[in-house]
Amino acid sequence: MLHRRGRDDDVTLKEFMLDKFASQDRAVGAALAAADRAVAAALVAADKAAATLAVATEKRLDNVNEFRESLADQAATAMPRAEYEAMHKAFVDRVENLDRRKEEEIGRVLALHTALELRVSSRLDVTSGEGHGAETARAALAAAAAVRSRTLSIVIAAVSTILVGMGIAVTIIIAAIHGGG
Repeated sequence: MLHRRGRDDDVTLKEFMLDKFASQDRAVGAALAAADRAVAAALVAADKAAATLAVATEKRLDNVNEFRESLADQAATAMPRAEYEAMHKAFVDRVENLDRRKEEEIGRVLALHTALELRVSSRLDVTSGEGHGAETARAALAAAAAVRSRTLSIVIAAVSTILVGMGIAVTIIIAAIHGGG
């Protein structure tokens, strides 16, 4: 028999052990109940965190999809480099062709002008003092003035064509840089 300190009644070992087991059982039960409540609270928090994470992931994926769409739009509207280079080369070739033709035309006009001046001067020498020679000279001078006028018109047209071509090239380059939009 066991004697408890501070008590006068006697307790058997069996009763003592049963009392200890019962108190341990209550303590374990209370601990398990507290653990169950903690696990339930953790599961609720985990569910909330998972839902928040799903929303954040969905927003991020929406932003990624929007970025992909903008890249696809840009790729669809932008002029490919090879196409631009081909167009630019064709434009440069055309301008060079116009320059060559302008130089040829100016050469022809100058040759014609020189020939007319020689004709006029020889005609004036032959018919000096005659009314017919003066009339021919006036006609030759008028023809020379017309040639000069035509030369000036050709030069102005060539310069205008070059300026228009340059304007088109600049527009194409700006459109290519800004992605066509």
